[in-house]
Amino acid sequence: MLGTVLRDNPDLRADVLASTLADLPIIGTTLRENLGTLPQSGPLAIVGLVTLTWAALSVGRQTQGAMADLWSVPADQRPGPVPTAARAAAAGVIAAATALLSGAPSLLGWPGWTRVVVVAVVMIAGALGSLRVLTPVDVGVRQLAPGGVAAGLAWTGLVLLGATLVNTLFSRATDLYGFFGLILGFTFWLSLGVQASLLSAAANVVLAERSWPRPLAPPDPPAPPTPPVAEGSAA
Repeated sequence: MLGTVLRDNPDLRADVLASTLADLPIIGTTLRENLGTLPQSGPLAIVGLVTLTWAALSVGRQTQGAMADLWSVPADQRPGPVPTAARAAAAGVIAAATALLSGAPSLLGWPGWTRVVVVAVVMIAGALGSLRVLTPVDVGVRQLAPGGVAAGLAWTGLVLLGATLVNTLFSRATDLYGFFGLILGFTFWLSLGVQASLLSAAANVVLAERSWPRPLAPPDPPAPPTPPVAEGSAA
């Protein structure tokens, strides 16, 4: 897919080579050596696109279920399969647009603080849009705004931290160890982002329902009632 997109874009090809992607272990080496000759396979591109779409829709459906649980939406009032898939597709488009726009300042070579501000604005807008689409209940934007801002700022910090680690640590590692470190680090990085997003969504519910203070962990289940003692056994 990358070879097809960059086939007729020499300027964009140069920007990709100068971006953080070029510092990634194995990936950067492959890009520098083979970017001009990457195979343009239609079937492989279709398979990759279908797999990516299926995974994104699955994540969107699961996230909607989590949002419905947070807002205590009854099962009979939750959207059906078609609206759920449509919401998941819209969330995938928002996520893709957010990722592309947040990476644009680096490709364009914007200065440090300008890049940080632009990334923060894009991340906050993307988080707020995702919360609006994935929340299967009529909730106002004002009620979603605190969590959207918190999630956007959290993702901004994670993006900047990830770029710093790639530029300082992984770029100096060997391809093999750097690649494994990149995979493990990306998994941990993604887990932090998901947890921050869910906590931000839960904060919206707490603020909207004025249910503070509220512990992060669920309360212990109530103890089972003690069965009554029969009169004959007491005698």
